[in-house]
Amino acid sequence: MYDKPVWYLGDFEFPIHWLALLGCGVVTLMLALHLSRKRGFSVQQVCLYGLIAAALGFVIGRGVYCVICFEDIFMDEMGEFAGPWRFFDSTVGSVNVMGFVAGILLAAPITAALTKRKAAEYLDMAVAPALVMYILARAVEPLSGQGVGDFIEMEVCVSHIEAVLTAILLAFVPFLRGKSRKAGTLFQYVLTLWCLAQILPESLRLDDSLSVFVFARVTHLGLAVTVGVTLLRLLFAGRKHLSAKAIVLDVIGLAAGLGLAIGTIFALDKTNLPKLLVYAAMVLSFVELGFVICRRIHKEDVR
Repeated sequence: MYDKPVWYLGDFEFPIHWLALLGCGVVTLMLALHLSRKRGFSVQQVCLYGLIAAALGFVIGRGVYCVICFEDIFMDEMGEFAGPWRFFDSTVGSVNVMGFVAGILLAAPITAALTKRKAAEYLDMAVAPALVMYILARAVEPLSGQGVGDFIEMEVCVSHIEAVLTAILLAFVPFLRGKSRKAGTLFQYVLTLWCLAQILPESLRLDDSLSVFVFARVTHLGLAVTVGVTLLRLLFAGRKHLSAKAIVLDVIGLAAGLGLAIGTIFALDKTNLPKLLVYAAMVLSFVELGFVICRRIHKEDVR
């Protein structure tokens, strides 16, 4: 683990990590305002969407963390309830990243209803700023004392690996935008590829990752569910024009890919199989899932 630098203002204690994240948010907002001009968004629309997304993301992400780590967050050294205000105490615990993804998703229809624009347009607009925010947040994560992992007996900074993989995806956004015809297609491409790219590095983490069902990490579950829901939503939306064969084949492809990915995650934690072999099988599952889902996204986009 890394040290956690703290800034003191009188009797108040502020983790440097949270201050760094605030700076990352400011940079992201400035980028969003700059890019949104080309998409026909006003300053008010961008700020409203960003505010709602950030608020929902924090509440959901912090809520997930607090539910799973209830005693660590809300109980004091004597085992007494320390009060609901601990929910907002930045010095205790953290926030689950999938909560912010949920915030970005849920904020779109809310903002769209308030501004009379399509939710899909907001999601597409948010792609580049959201990726940049994630890259910056992972880059400064070591300030929180987290982000360390192990790869084949070598200690690595996993958060920086996650940032690099996201930066590579960001570089492909102009290409994906050019291939997208309908509003929302770009966001679906990027969300799918981002989720798949984050599963492997999440497996390397040795820090305080949230876990349920003994070996299942909350972020892993969130990434897998997001990928699965993306494809199932497309199949449901296109059920009237898709053949039963096409739907069944896509569902089988999804189940096979997710099953293999889950199996490799379990193998890393509970077996002594060669790690390189397990990682190779994991990457194979990502390639298969990416092909199945991105193919469906493309077909629905050009229909």
